[in-house]
Amino acid sequence: RDLRRAAGNNPPHAAAPAQRAQATGRSAAHCPGGRVVKARGAVMLALTILGVATWKAELVRVEPRGALPAPLRVLPVAERRHATFDASLPMVPVGMRRVVPGQGVLIVHYWAAWEHRSGPQAVALDSLRRSLPPGSVEVALVCFDPYPSVSRHVARMGLRLPVLLDLQHALSGRLPCPSMPYTYVVDPAGRIAVEQGGEVDWLAPGTRAALAALAQEAGTSSVPTAAPITLPNGAARRPAKRNAPGPRGAGAFRLRPTSGARGSRLA
Repeated sequence: RDLRRAAGNNPPHAAAPAQRAQATGRSAAHCPGGRVVKARGAVMLALTILGVATWKAELVRVEPRGALPAPLRVLPVAERRHATFDASLPMVPVGMRRVVPGQGVLIVHYWAAWEHRSGPQAVALDSLRRSLPPGSVEVALVCFDPYPSVSRHVARMGLRLPVLLDLQHALSGRLPCPSMPYTYVVDPAGRIAVEQGGEVDWLAPGTRAALAALAQEAGTSSVPTAAPITLPNGAARRPAKRNAPGPRGAGAFRLRPTSGARGSRLA
């Protein structure tokens, strides 16, 4: 009777679930599979955070549409900083081009086919380039979009100005693009003379005057010249350029005294 009473107070079917729960908890706590699941979750979380950070880094701030195009504003010489970049970028439709400062006036205009008024901006820049004296200003129209979309847009506009693709950020990594569009102008000495966001009025008189002033800076640097040769009669003559070494008398000159008031002459 006592045994039946004890069995009635603790039926076997009531104790079984508690025992199974305790066994399951111990196995989950001590099973290596649980640690694997936690490690996978941590890896997935880290990959998600990395993806979000990469996505945010690729975003570009776009200038508001209400802003009107403005002429280029040149910085004073004391406020210009030296540009340090050297990038070789593929061109649309074909080819490669090296972009490097210190070789004349250089315009770097970060541009996108999807931006507001992208077509008029590119066409105006192309018109400005063709209206300036040849070789006075170099223009780099830089884009971050893939080749197929850019080539279709360029063909649709009939643009003759080559578009450079900076897909690997070889140029923008050294010359940042904080917003779209953004313009730099590098002076002949390799310093950043213009750093300007938003659309540019490329055909404005102020823009032409700014580029002309920067182009004139290239002729202000002093270039050392060879000292003149003083002849016996007091006349001065610049040395002639000597040719490559060859037979005696080839590409060289010598002084030969002559009689008379005229002094020496070149033989």
